[in-house]
This record gives sequence, C-alpha cells and structure tokens, in this order.
Amino acid sequence: MTKFQYFTYGSNMLAERLQARCPSAKFAGLVFVCGHELQFSKRSKDCSGKATIVASKNCHEKLYGALFLIDKLELPHLDKAEGLGYGRKDDFIVVKADKDEDIEVTTYFAKSGAISEQLKPYGWYKQLILWGAIQAELPSKYLIKLVAIEADRDLDSQRNDKALNLLKTAYKEVFSKETWDMKIADQHTVADWKAMKAILDPGTPDNWEAAFNLFFRKRVETRYFEPIRLLQEHGGNKGEGFSIVALQCSLIEFLASTRDGVIFVEPDIKTCTENDCVNKIVNDNPHSSAGLFKNFVINNALFDTELSKTKLKDVAKSFIVM
Repeated sequence: MTKFQYFTYGSNMLAERLQARCPSAKFAGLVFVCGHELQFSKRSKDCSGKATIVASKNCHEKLYGALFLIDKLELPHLDKAEGLGYGRKDDFIVVKADKDEDIEVTTYFAKSGAISEQLKPYGWYKQLILWGAIQAELPSKYLIKLVAIEADRDLDSQRNDKALNLLKTAYKEVFSKETWDMKIADQHTVADWKAMKAILDPGTPDNWEAAFNLFFRKRVETRYFEPIRLLQEHGGNKGEGFSIVALQCSLIEFLASTRDGVIFVEPDIKTCTENDCVNKIVNDNPHSSAGLFKNFVINNALFDTELSKTKLKDVAKSFIVM
C-alpha cells in the first residue's frame, strides 16, 4: 500500500492521538525546518488557539516536529481531523535530523482567514503537544519553549476527558492524578513540571537555569512578592500588615523546606498533650513547619552577624511558640 510522509508539529506528535485518526501511522523520526516558528494563532471552533507555523524573522531558527509514515488511503481521515481553517501542503521541505537530508512531506498550515493573534491554547491541547514532543525526543531546548507556553483552562469537561484519556494511555504516571493541571508557578502546571523534570540532567546547566526561572522564580514572584506589593500599594491601613507578615512567614517556610529538601509534617494533635505537641513542634521535628522556621533562623548565615547562636536559638524558639 502506498504511503505518504507526514510532518506534524502539533498535537499529532503524540502517536496515540494520530493513530486514533490514522491507524496505520508509524513514527519515522525527528525532522526540522529552518526559518519558521510555532504559533497558536489558528482560530478554533472551541474558541482557543490551535498550532500553526509561520515564517520567522530569524532565518536560522529551527522548528522541530515528528515524521510519520501513513497509508495514503487514510489521507482523507487526516484532512477531516485537521478541520476547517487548515490548508494542506504536499510538497513542504523539511530536514531529517538523523541524516541531515531534505525530504518532501505533507503538512498543514492555518489559512490566512483563520488567524487571530490574541489566542491561547487550552491546557489539554498544550499537554498533547508537549508530551508528544517528549515521545518524539525533540531537543531539550525546544521542549523548554513548549513548557513555557501559557495555556487557558478549558471548562468543557468532555474535551478535557477525551484528551486526558489519550495522555493517560501514553503517560499514566503523570495524568492519572487529578492534579495534573493544577497551577504551581504562575500559569505552569504539575504536568508542565513533570515534563521539565524529564529533561533535567546534571550535565545540562542551561536546562536547570530554565527550570529555575520558569518554576522556582515564577512561584516566588507570583505567590509571594506580587501579592505583597499589591497589598503595599493598594492597602488602606485596615490590617494588610498582618496579611503581609503571613505571606512572609509562608515564604520563609517555602525557602527553608526547599533548601533542606523536605516536606514538613505537623504532629497529630489528637495523640499528644499541649506541652508535648509544643515540644514536638519546636524541638523534636525538624520537618515540621515550626522546625523549618527554627532551622532557617539558627542556621542561616545571613543572621550570624546580628546575634550570637545562643541568642538566635532563643529568638527562634520564642517566635515559634508565640
């Protein structure tokens, strides 16, 4: 049976999604095209932005995707799946990465009349693309760009569930839990972080820097510093100071637990007396919330020049039990 070579840069990179549309599809390698970039400006009937590729101002910029071989009889199925607003091109030239040779492929672009610049993809659609890219082993620097994409939450549970079933098939350990789309650092989710972890390696410092900026820095900025600034700038002296202190305490707890690599656990108040609980919180449990505060104050070099170690212990202990 005659086959055609299909270049996909969007959600069809996930083999399970493409094979649901074209059962004969077989992954055939990594490909790229120079002078193009990925955008989510194709207007969809579900009001979100779908993927398309456009010419880049940087002629050296590489856009990566997956190459599949598909039975030609299934081409109408692919046309139908791509839907309105996409135009098919059967003589698009890409480079096969493993052989560094040009090949002619079939792919799809958004038509000019279907473009809207101010669109975002839905979260489930982004995850199909991201984990399809991981499956196809796209370069880590390109994957980081995909992780950084901002997405909107789709309120249609049927669309969410349909995509989620495909993602569970491919990556059950990530998508079997309901928390996969929980935002943990600005717009970035648990699933985004799992994808980022998949490309972190001690020998790739650039990836670690990207992870720090996308997740740690954004988490601190959006959960602590930005709310504090808003309270300072727009407060009316009606108790905002207490909220600011609460945020600062939460930040200390976060920084301390991150530094120590622990998750704090409070003692069970049902199984200990009041004095015993205080003792467990302050002295016995370095992984408790209070224990983290104590260690942060006592063992932080920032405070060494201000107070002696003995004094620091008293300050830490009195602060915790207040």
